[in-house]
Amino acid sequence: MLSLMLTGRVPYCLLAELLWLVGGRGISKTAQQGAQASRILSSHSTIKVPIFGLGQQNSTWSAQSRPISQLLAKYSTLDDAVDINIASLPRTHVSYSRKTIREVQSRFKENKDHGNGWNILDLKNPLPDTYGICPRFLQNSNCDLLNRIKTAVLNPGWAGRIITKSKQKNEFREVEGWILLAEPGTYTGPHIDAYATETFINCNKEEFGIFPAGFVYFVLRLSSNSRQTMGIRGHILRCSAIAQWAKILALQLEYPNPTNKKVAKTALTYLLTVLCLVREAGAQGRLEEFGGEKKRGRVSTECAGMFVEVP
Repeated sequence: MLSLMLTGRVPYCLLAELLWLVGGRGISKTAQQGAQASRILSSHSTIKVPIFGLGQQNSTWSAQSRPISQLLAKYSTLDDAVDINIASLPRTHVSYSRKTIREVQSRFKENKDHGNGWNILDLKNPLPDTYGICPRFLQNSNCDLLNRIKTAVLNPGWAGRIITKSKQKNEFREVEGWILLAEPGTYTGPHIDAYATETFINCNKEEFGIFPAGFVYFVLRLSSNSRQTMGIRGHILRCSAIAQWAKILALQLEYPNPTNKKVAKTALTYLLTVLCLVREAGAQGRLEEFGGEKKRGRVSTECAGMFVEVP
């Protein structure tokens, strides 16, 4: 296994084993209320369409000022920089420009259309973990697999509090939650989120949406209302959806272009960690937690023994 990791080869036989260990069943369903969404996402149902609804944000904002202003005030180091997509930049060149938090605060101070929209897609989350940014309908044990992967990767073999070197922690890209800021008329092109994760977007007006793994979507901010927008975005992996996750991950490894990030270099870390969790669950008689039954499933002929090269 170590030689595979060093040469950057991701074995599809590991995906095949995971598919053998777990099975899945799915339905197509949407929900308009948080309670309905919570029931679906805590169950073993496969999500095939987006789910939309209202009233799921944990954070509360003062009525004295706009939530965007309150959020930006939480960044104390004003010289910190972030990459921003700018509408006027030519499509044939780099599509983003690096700006400081001070410049972002100045730009978003007034809620108006500057005619040259800024689209901030990757702003670090300044909200405390004590109340978090994950919508309430995702706060169940079925939706916590991504956090379990992170814990296992950062502190293998250790059940105490996480004690991790900053360099090692920085190498594990934060995927559980970050901030989106955008001006009117900005546009995020069609894409599929990497690593076969499911994606939620929670707007500051408390509308929420979750997109299933492998779903092609884009985000458009209307220019007609001339309003800036703020959203909280994050990824989840559901324990009961591991079979579907493995299938989509295999497709992303074979056809990487539609994804918004390169998956091959990190896919093995995700795969090995999940495989260990599933094996342990099977040994403890908890395989149903991952949506499968013992001795259920077949090894897919197109997966067995195949490899994908890391570019």
